[in-house]
Parts: sequence; structure tokens; C-alpha cells
Amino acid sequence: MNKLRFPIIVILAPPFYSHFNPLLALARAFASLGTRVIIGTSPDFRADAENAGFEYREVRINKNANRGVAVETEQEDAEARRLREFLEATTRGPVETLITQGRHRTDDMFANPEQLIESIRDLNDDLHPSLWVADQLSYGATLALMGLDLPFATFCAPHPYSIPTGDMTYSVPPEWPGIFRPSPEDEARLISAAREVERDFTSRFNKLLSSHFSKEGVKSAFSATSSIAVICNYPPFPNLRAPGRLFAGHSFSEQKLPETWASRIDPQREKILIALGTFLSSRGDVLRKLIEGILSARPDAQVFVGAGPNAGEISKDFDRRVIAESFIPQRALLPHVDAVFHHGGVSSFTETLYMGKPMAVLPFSSDQFNVARDVERHRLGAVCDPNRVSPDAVEEALEILVDREIRKSVEDWSGQIRGLGPESVVRELQSSGGINGQE
Repeated sequence: MNKLRFPIIVILAPPFYSHFNPLLALARAFASLGTRVIIGTSPDFRADAENAGFEYREVRINKNANRGVAVETEQEDAEARRLREFLEATTRGPVETLITQGRHRTDDMFANPEQLIESIRDLNDDLHPSLWVADQLSYGATLALMGLDLPFATFCAPHPYSIPTGDMTYSVPPEWPGIFRPSPEDEARLISAAREVERDFTSRFNKLLSSHFSKEGVKSAFSATSSIAVICNYPPFPNLRAPGRLFAGHSFSEQKLPETWASRIDPQREKILIALGTFLSSRGDVLRKLIEGILSARPDAQVFVGAGPNAGEISKDFDRRVIAESFIPQRALLPHVDAVFHHGGVSSFTETLYMGKPMAVLPFSSDQFNVARDVERHRLGAVCDPNRVSPDAVEEALEILVDREIRKSVEDWSGQIRGLGPESVVRELQSSGGINGQE
């Protein structure tokens, strides 16, 4: 066996279900080549790391956590308040949502940097890893790794535009999906607010770099990434390719459907999945309108719903055609459904595309508008406004999803990303060492 370029790695995983799971798939890919993998994360995910067969070390990257249903995860009071503010903002549309997320950015994504620096320093002294992997949204971890001059790769779990390049502004979609284009005044207001957040955030980042490490600052903290590689958990669409980026296409493992779920599937019915993610499943108003629209257009359909805290009420209010649970085995269900309505989260998007299913995307926040624009650009499905869901809008989306060209494009891209995966990225890293051929 060839000598491993990276025999020991530490993966720094934030305590968010949608980020931890893709990083766990990456960890498995490294381990399959014989690498010793240590996962540094919060105690909330210790069991997940150890049950997957990895060494665990406590590293507190964020104050808040998301174990699968965000509003049901125990949070500090301030974090819970911010979650409520975010969900309320989603009812007022994309500009207000993105501005609200910007206000929350510093506290949400740059918590306890001094403690994090010490944790990473201690881990390095103990383990001497040959490579670290830091999630792109874990800015405190990136700061510590840069300041300590440790070799690391950046893992970009969200859309690649979450790392702004050129004249892009963090959190402002460089190109909006057609139905969401804001007025010039609203877009100017968003850009102004986003640039103020970027200035303040970068100033804090640079002060810590200077005070703890006597290092020069960066132009934008949101653009600070590894000089070895940026691993994108996303398909290699032509509009996104750039030097230094490695595209995994997807980062997950297939799951077998539990028998308790398999017995609930009616093979005689069209099956449609609604999955708005761990945070946005709290928008029960949108879930209800989607269910009503689907049943109006497809009376014989069976509808599976990841309903979060709304599961009980939805189950009571709809008949047996609707199966609503607070948390559903999404990856295991996907091979068995005919179409998917989701929020545009990267995990939902890549899982749906991998399984070759046409999709309707209802973006609410963050990078979801970029995902929706890619669905539109590459003809992978329909895009809907979650705050303007109607029976007509749902029926129109369903008609788009059976279009022959849409299905052909989905099939083509599904084949491409099935040939990639975290294993392909790990092999490339182990063979080349990354951007600069690390030795």
C-alpha cells in the first residue's frame, strides 16, 4: 500500500445535523484508505461520532446546536430567541430573512474563539495531525488553524457561493431565481446591510489574528479558506468551477428503509415527499398549503412529510394519504418516491439529485436561493415562493416535474454525481496533496 500523505486527520464538525452528516461521510472516505480519523465536535454529537467508529474529542465550535428538529433541540435563551426571529423573518420574504441572518451572523458563527484556539492548540500538541478539515461556516476554527499555521482543508457544506469571490457580497445571491428578484431598492438595502456585517465580522476576525498570532489580517473573513483545498459538497456545475475547488458532488451514504417505513408505502400510488429541513419544518403554514395543493392536483397521491413540531397537528388534520412525522428517514425514502418538494438545502438538493428525482424548491433563506437558481439554470425542476404557495402554484410545479427535458437533465446530472462522492475527493487529496501539492 502506498504511504498515506495524510495518515492522521482531525475533522472539526459544527453541531449541526446538516453539516455533521456530510463531514461524517468524508470521515468514512478517509478511513477507508487507512487514515486515522478523529472528530472534534460538541458533546451533542459524541455518540454519533463514536457509533460511526471514530475517535471523539470535545471541541466546542458553536454555542447553538441542531440535532435534527431545530426548535426541539435545547438551546441557550439567546440562541432560541434568534431562531424565533429568523423563522418570523422568513414570513416576510428573502430580503428581510437575509438581513436578519446577517445580524445574527457574528454570534452564531464566531462563538468562543479564544477557547476554540486553545482546544485546537492542545489537540495539535497531543495528536500532531497531518491534516485538519474545517467546516466553512466554522470561522473560529479557520481563524485558529490559520493563526497556528496548521495544514487544513476547507469543507464547504453549503452552496459554493457561500465563499464569496471577486465582487460577490456574502449572503447576497449574485443571481436570483426569477420569481424572487427584489426591487432595486430592496436589493440595495440588502447589499448595504450585508457589507456592514462583512466589515464588522472581518474586523473582529483580524483583531484576533493580530492579538493572538501577530498575523496580518484578511480582506474578508467570509472568504478565508484553506490554501490546500476547498472541498465542495456540491455538483461541479460549470458556473461554479474555480481553481482550488474539489467537487464531491454529494457527501452522504445511502440508507436502507426501515421495515416500519417500508410497510407504510403504497406501491399503487404516486408518492411525493415534502422536506423543508430541520429549521424550516416549523413553517406549518407552508407545509399545509403544499399538502393541500398536492392532494388537489393528485388526489390519489401519497404524501410523506417531514413536519417537525407540526407533525401531530398535520396527522390529525389530514387523512391516511398523508404520513407526517417530526423526523423522517429522508435518504432512505428518496428511492421510493416520484418527486420531492424541498427548501433548497444542499443536503436535500444533492440527495434528491443523486437519487434521480425531479424537485420543486421553495427557498426561504441563506444559500437556498443559490441552489434554487441552479435548479432553474440546469433544468432540474421547479422553483416556488414558499410564502405564495397556492393550489395553482403546486399544480404548475407538478407539471414541470413530469416534463421530459427536466427528467432527462435530472438523469444526466444524477449519473455525474453518482460517479463522484467524498471518496473521489479523498483520493485526489491523497494523491496530489491539494492545491500546492503538499508533502
